[in-house]
Amino acid sequence: MPLPVEDAGTTRPDAGQPVTQTPDASVLIDAGTHDAGQPVVDAGVFIDAGTPDAGSGRVPIFIGHGKLGRTMVSCDDGRTWIANTSENQTARCWDTSAAQNIECDHNPWSSVGMLAAGGYFFATYGWGYPGVVRRTEDGIHWTDVLPGHTFAGMAYGNGRIMANDHAPWVSTTSGATGTWSKVADITSTGWTVRRIGFVLGVGSGLGRFIITLEDEIQISDDNGASWKAVPNVPMGCAKGVSTILHGNGVTLIAQGDGVVCRSTDRGSTWTRVPVAGSFSSNAVFNNGAFFLWSGAMRYRSTDGETWVSTAGNAGVDIGPVAVSDDGTFVATRGGWQVWYDKQKFFRSTDGITWDTLPPTAFVASHPITSFVFGYAKPSAECPLP
Repeated sequence: MPLPVEDAGTTRPDAGQPVTQTPDASVLIDAGTHDAGQPVVDAGVFIDAGTPDAGSGRVPIFIGHGKLGRTMVSCDDGRTWIANTSENQTARCWDTSAAQNIECDHNPWSSVGMLAAGGYFFATYGWGYPGVVRRTEDGIHWTDVLPGHTFAGMAYGNGRIMANDHAPWVSTTSGATGTWSKVADITSTGWTVRRIGFVLGVGSGLGRFIITLEDEIQISDDNGASWKAVPNVPMGCAKGVSTILHGNGVTLIAQGDGVVCRSTDRGSTWTRVPVAGSFSSNAVFNNGAFFLWSGAMRYRSTDGETWVSTAGNAGVDIGPVAVSDDGTFVATRGGWQVWYDKQKFFRSTDGITWDTLPPTAFVASHPITSFVFGYAKPSAECPLP
C-alpha cells in the first residue's frame, strides 16, 4: 500500500522509526527520481537561495544538504567534500536489508531546503513531523533557531527570511533564535505547500514572495501579512515544482515534468513552456542565464522561453545542483536508489563536461537533496586561502 504524501503540518507519532516497506511507485520522493520515472515533487528540495556578499574575511563554500540531517561542505571549489555529518550515520534510507531501514522522506530529519542569506546559511528539516530550522555561519557548526515546526522551504527578501507553510514564519536577516514570528495563513483550495521564491520590487517598492501549492500560485506584497491567489494560472503550471528563480526580468518556475512556467510581470501572470520530457535537476541562474538538466543534457535560456540543449558527457546524470559566483557547477547523481555505494559527485565549469569525483573526495552516505553556494566565516576546516 503506498505511503501517503503528507503536508508539512501533519504529524505522526512514529517519527524516525525503522520501516519494512519501500515506497510504492506512486509515492513521490524528494531524494531523487523514483524507479517509475516520475518527477521529484515531494517534501521540498530546492530553494530560491540568495547569496550573501563575499566581503573580506569570508570563504567561498558549497554546502550539501541531505536526508537524516546530513550536511557536508566543499571549500576547494567542489573538488573535495569534508565535514560530513548526519543525525544517524548507521541507518539506511529505503533499504529493506538494513538493520535500521528508515523511510527518510516522511521523517523529522527529512532535508527540505537550504538558504544562504545575510552572512548565514539556513537548513530546514522535517516532513510529516515537527522539524527544525538550523543556522550556521561557517557551514560546519549548526545551531537550532526554530525547533518544533515543519516547512517546505525558505526564501530571502526585503531583509527577511520566510519559511513557507500554510502559516509561514518570518525572521529578520539574522534568523537567530527569538527573531521568528508567524505571519498570515494562506487561504487556498489546495493544502500541501511546495516551493517559495522572492522577486525584487520595482523602484523603491517592496519585493514579492511567491509560494506554490499543487496547481496554485500565491503571492504576498507585504512580507506575508496577506496572500492572494494568482488567477488564471495555465493548466499544468505549479505542478511538481523544483525551483522558483528570478533573472533578466523573468520569474521562472521549473518543474520535474520538463515544463517551465515564466512570468515577466513578477508573477502576476504566467505562461507555460514545455522544454524537455523531464528534468532531473533543479534550476540555477548564473552569468545571465537559466540552466536545467535532464540526465546529461544541459538546457540553457536567457529569457525562460527559448532554450538551447547541449549534450553532456556519457555516464553523468545530474540531480541536485548549485553554481558558484565564478561559474563552477557542483552536482550529485540524480535518480532513485543512487546513494551509499552508488553515490556520485560531479564538478563542471560549463555544465556540459563534468568530472566525476573519485571516491576518496567525499563520504558516500545518505541521499543529498540540495546544494547551496555562499560565503562563510573561516573555520579550521575551511580557513582563509
